[in-house]
Amino acid sequence: MRRTLATEDSLVIESDTAVLDWIRVGLVALGAVGTVVALPGLLAHELFRQPTLTKYIVSVLAPLSILLVGALRHPLRLVIGAIIVCAPIGTEAATFSGVSTPLQAVLVGLGVAVAVFMTPLKGRLSPTAKIAVVVVVLLIEPTLAGTDGLFNVVWIAAILTTGWLVSLVASEPGGGLFVCGALVASALIQAIIAIYEYKTGHLINLYGSAGAQSFGQDYFFTFGTANRPVGLFNDPNSFGNVLALALPLCVYVACSVKRLLLKVMVAMSAVAIAVGLTLSLSRMSWVGGAVGVVVTLVLLPGGQRQRATFATLVLAAAAIAAGSASLGLNLSQRAETILHPTSGANSNSVANPGEDVGRTRIWGAALSIFAENPIVGVGLNRIDPLLARKTGGITQYSQAQSVYFQVLAEAGICGGLALVLTILAVTSAIVRGIRVDRRLAAGLAGSFIAILLGWTTDYTVHQISVGSFVAVIFGLAAFLAGATVKPPAQS
Repeated sequence: MRRTLATEDSLVIESDTAVLDWIRVGLVALGAVGTVVALPGLLAHELFRQPTLTKYIVSVLAPLSILLVGALRHPLRLVIGAIIVCAPIGTEAATFSGVSTPLQAVLVGLGVAVAVFMTPLKGRLSPTAKIAVVVVVLLIEPTLAGTDGLFNVVWIAAILTTGWLVSLVASEPGGGLFVCGALVASALIQAIIAIYEYKTGHLINLYGSAGAQSFGQDYFFTFGTANRPVGLFNDPNSFGNVLALALPLCVYVACSVKRLLLKVMVAMSAVAIAVGLTLSLSRMSWVGGAVGVVVTLVLLPGGQRQRATFATLVLAAAAIAAGSASLGLNLSQRAETILHPTSGANSNSVANPGEDVGRTRIWGAALSIFAENPIVGVGLNRIDPLLARKTGGITQYSQAQSVYFQVLAEAGICGGLALVLTILAVTSAIVRGIRVDRRLAAGLAGSFIAILLGWTTDYTVHQISVGSFVAVIFGLAAFLAGATVKPPAQS
């Protein structure tokens, strides 16, 4: 009987492999034909009403990506790498026959298709997936009671789907290191763009020349005499939050790669990311990045901890020196407000003290809204007019300046419970991951601490560009939660 079953199983596996091979051949053929058609511009003229250089590049990359998906041994890595690198511009949309399609939606959809075709799906939900289902259920009523329901559904779906895809890639040999490397590369690109923006005074414009947009006198995100760069994000706090969660992963990647040249490249990337983080003038991102790196260093295996700590101190000194040379007095003034955020409210000793006074008033108003609607809150995206009424209209960007207060005000106890379950699930996965892959667990712990600290003063995670990076951390945690624990060493 056992032999018969084994034979039947092998036949099923061989059958699945044959089908998969035919799918790969079909994708390669489709991608090759599409690329040939796209190169002379025929595909761009068919897809877009007004073809441009950017749209032509997209029309070529799309079939080329299909070709690579069919040809590569680990095609899902290509898609995940694209999702992570393109996350800051994920909401940029192209119009196909009058239908606006965001870039991130296309990439995530492609990832789901690749995962379904090339990864065997399990019949049972993992413990992490079960927690995700509970979180979604807890958010149903706040979502239905809120506004912009479609956006909120898409936002939640994007985070869950991206996290799932990341967990699949991380489960492949070397997949976790690949995902972290892609995140570090994405942060490096944004840091380089931000340094360019700061030095030239020009903002990047994807639909025109780089100098078509400048900071200008009406630029909102300033501190003292400094214009805060944003990379390709919507605001400097979003930019800073992402760079902060990337820094601990720089430590992990540098400790995990084997070649000295790669270690040096990661170290230089970390310096550039740290400089970009400094230029963002996002204070809680500074704190989150610093604390996250310290947590990562503490949790590293003993043999690497001392060397990594020494290297980190040297690189941090270089990054701070570079940032100080660029920002000058603005850096010291901004750093002063970390410990004394409202002490200069009635003087000129601290630049822009009203920002922190306003934030504390918004926090109080958000808690007041929660107290009035404790169970399910007022509904997602419905907090803005209520905050304006309670604070005299000082609120900006329809948010409570804190993930925790925003969730309580908009989703009440249900939202708070969903947030607590999420935090506990990730924390449990990291603790378990120390026995699976200590270095990855250390980097993940540092990144998660950076995220939690950033959430105290910002609500940037509600942007899909930032939420995608947080989803990467969730996906890595899901992988650790389900990974096989290494057996104890035999003495």
